[in-house]
Amino acid sequence: MNKFKTVTTCLLLASAALSGAASATTTTFSDGDEGWTGNGFVDDSVGSPAPGFHLTPDVIVYGMSWRNESNPAFIGDYTTIPSLTISLDMLTNSIVYLGTGGEVTRNLFVKLTDIGDPEDFTDDASLFYQLGTLSADIDGWQHLSVTIEDTGALDLPTGWIGVDGDGNPELPAGRTFSDILANVGTLEFTTYEPGYFYGDTLFDVVGDNFTLEPAATAVPEPASWAMMILGMGAVGATLRRRRTMVAFAG
Repeated sequence: MNKFKTVTTCLLLASAALSGAASATTTTFSDGDEGWTGNGFVDDSVGSPAPGFHLTPDVIVYGMSWRNESNPAFIGDYTTIPSLTISLDMLTNSIVYLGTGGEVTRNLFVKLTDIGDPEDFTDDASLFYQLGTLSADIDGWQHLSVTIEDTGALDLPTGWIGVDGDGNPELPAGRTFSDILANVGTLEFTTYEPGYFYGDTLFDVVGDNFTLEPAATAVPEPASWAMMILGMGAVGATLRRRRTMVAFAG
């Protein structure tokens, strides 16, 4: 029985390793803002399902910025998860640029920022990825996401942009993709695009189900495969031994 318990424990540990280092974290706004701030508020009347995070057209802004810099479930060392996905649901009712008075579109980005340490002379650095385009011409909700296949990568993966603390489209000298991911101080969904400036705009957009989770496509570590194979082999040996004992007893 002790051997069987040991084998079972081995299989459970392997299964946990295969499923990723952490579970999904999702803000549905049913329990408040959970650390999300910016030019939006928790609106009980709309969401996917309600409530959701709403930027309403009664506020003139240059762009949308929804960020979390206080909830440890969304910030910190992303490299502890080999592969991860960031996603949200968006509803665009209207985006009106007051310069022309007409409907416009805006690109939506996810922005990950490593706040530098002045004592170590470390510059701020950010990573941008365009999740999609917000437009009133798109009916209903959009599910937008990006998967980081390898959080340990040094070079910027395709589609990612590095920006330094002065807004230049480059990472500070000596900084890498994984270096920024190892110390994410702010997770942000924004229409503020590097290198662009927008004027007074009225947004009527809703966001919901802000999620950070291990990617389903994560490749298991070799040690995890070894543990699983060892556990399955031990289970097979145990079952064969039990059948042999029963046959001998008969």
